[in-house]
Amino acid sequence: RIFMLRFSDGGRLACETRMMIEYLIHERDRVEAFSSTQDEEYQTLVRQILQISDVSDDLALSQMDDVRTVLGTYNAYRLRQNGAGFLPELQTMAQKYEMGLLPPPMPSEYLSEEPWLEESSKWIGHGYYWKSGEGEMCKDLSFSDYDSLEDQFHPLTNASVITADYGLLKRDFKCLGSLSNEEINSWLIKQSAFISEGQIKRCLPGGDMYDLIEDIYGKYDPEISKIGVRMKGGGRAATFLVDDQYSWTEDGRFDADMIEAKGVGTSILQPTIEQKACGFLSYVDALKEFAYEKLIHRISELESQNWGTVQYYAIIDTGMKYKENCANPATGYKGDRCVLVLRQRQSRIISCSDEIVYYSVVRRDLLEHGNGRAFCSALSKYGVSSEQIPSSLCRPGEFTLTGDWNVQSDATLSHIVDFSHFFVLPSSQLHDKWKMSREDQEEALLLGAEHFGLFSNAHLMKLIDSEGNDEESVRKYFDSKIGKLEKKYEEFGAIGQRKPSYSWSWFLEVDNSWVMKWALDTGTSHDSTPSDPSEIVSMIKQILPQ
Repeated sequence: RIFMLRFSDGGRLACETRMMIEYLIHERDRVEAFSSTQDEEYQTLVRQILQISDVSDDLALSQMDDVRTVLGTYNAYRLRQNGAGFLPELQTMAQKYEMGLLPPPMPSEYLSEEPWLEESSKWIGHGYYWKSGEGEMCKDLSFSDYDSLEDQFHPLTNASVITADYGLLKRDFKCLGSLSNEEINSWLIKQSAFISEGQIKRCLPGGDMYDLIEDIYGKYDPEISKIGVRMKGGGRAATFLVDDQYSWTEDGRFDADMIEAKGVGTSILQPTIEQKACGFLSYVDALKEFAYEKLIHRISELESQNWGTVQYYAIIDTGMKYKENCANPATGYKGDRCVLVLRQRQSRIISCSDEIVYYSVVRRDLLEHGNGRAFCSALSKYGVSSEQIPSSLCRPGEFTLTGDWNVQSDATLSHIVDFSHFFVLPSSQLHDKWKMSREDQEEALLLGAEHFGLFSNAHLMKLIDSEGNDEESVRKYFDSKIGKLEKKYEEFGAIGQRKPSYSWSWFLEVDNSWVMKWALDTGTSHDSTPSDPSEIVSMIKQILPQ
């Protein structure tokens, strides 16, 4: 049976509860079998809910607590991690999807966190569940964050497709098989080119973005809206269901064609947000991420890895931009164009029961073995890093995690999600266009010298163009250079700190590779939209390793 995602008078909570009831009815046989192992009170609730035939909003809201009790107890059994290793049940579930990726958790995956907050042994072993919530949301604190179905995403009236991977789109969406590229562009805009209610509010008079963004009047349609899925920790991204349709498979898995759009803006449920979390996505950053996703996905193929990437479909111009003299608070770029990145729908890792923040960031202990170690090791082989100080520079020929990798993944630690933190070292075997120069590398080492332990590491000192490689010579060279570097990078943070203001590492800040310059020049140009949306994808593929 095909269901339609819709809000009525009961709003978000009624819609979420209705989906929970629909799922319990779909799972009737398995729920009844599980119910027989529970107490009489639970069995009574199950019988009561399974008798529902027409789920009105009033009925959904009146039954909400009972529905959550029944579904939460069932899902604590259904979703619990029982096998050895890292999440074999979730990985098996993911492999049943054609993409090999879990969709975001939906209301049908509802669980209450209270049992394991009171008793840690009741932790289900992973974060693939729906967390319901009410009241003010805070995406930076787990106890104030939750999943939600959000209404009032409004279509962008001036949206256009900048680039698209049409082959990938046709593979993932069978309905596109016979369509032309122009028809696929129209489909992409219809299904995923939206801006959130919360972002609109921030850009109107009284909002914190109002003085920075060009007038948004006429650039969205307030009379039309769509529902999107906001994952806990999701920030400025939302997932949209194609044509608002969904169902469940015979074995109880949520099933829908979905696209995640990054850059749609922040949630109206989070009224207080620092300006740096601006909600928009920079065109410069989108180009770099798009390129690095293709690169890292190619490396996973060449190395026959068990991990992959959450692949990027397209970049869409929203028609919105920062004023010419106003800097994007997230990047520092002036006159920045605001875009959407469209990518495969996915879940996010939560690797412990008391995660405070940064849901999708992989903890270091999970990078020490399995897919985590394989990922870091394979990228290191190609001179690709997201470390604050690449360990391959500190300890050549030895694999360590001392450099502090920034890795974000899906719930099963099998697909990398975010690609904004990566760079390529000068020693890499990759095409020269990916590589930062040795001068860039030296600047990064000097900018973070004290934090990196530059003056006590013989390998790092050899990378400095001083008269000698001893500590005295390197310090003398440092003293002769650091004044100019402080002036050059003063707007990006204090020299010697762990990281600069706008990015994860000093290596990112100094990266002047061809790819980075291309992203910056293209992203800040007023007339940089290619006439053929496949042009950017083709250019990136030409410099991928073969």
